[in-house]
Amino acid sequence: MLSRDIQKRYAENEKYLAATAKFRQRFNREKNMMNQRKTHHIYSCPGCGQKIRIPKGKGKIEIECPKCHTKFVKRS
Repeated sequence: MLSRDIQKRYAENEKYLAATAKFRQRFNREKNMMNQRKTHHIYSCPGCGQKIRIPKGKGKIEIECPKCHTKFVKRS
């Protein structure tokens, strides 16, 4: 049975969330990427490494990086 000291439980929860934040963020990011893989290709810019999401099924397209404006050609 849990204590009714709400302030202590709140502090415990904050400590737990802070300890697991890095893991939860990484897991959520990977989960998001897996869901997007069905409808989009995700490419990295050869110039700056920025990840760019391109819709599938558009054929061979020229992609311009929104960050560094490098242009490169990939299949979607």
